[in-house]
Amino acid sequence: MASRAKASVRYAIARGVWSTPTVFINGSPVPKLESGSTIGDWQAVIDPLL
Repeated sequence: MASRAKASVRYAIARGVWSTPTVFINGSPVPKLESGSTIGDWQAVIDPLL
């Protein structure tokens, strides 16, 4: 079990995840979005990508 947990941590660190929640869109981190983000915040980030 410990080796599985360590593998998950290494995977996250390799992708730049240092805290939770960390939001990714299409594989890129989106530091503007966090747990307290509103639907408007999400729309402001996602709509230009559509």
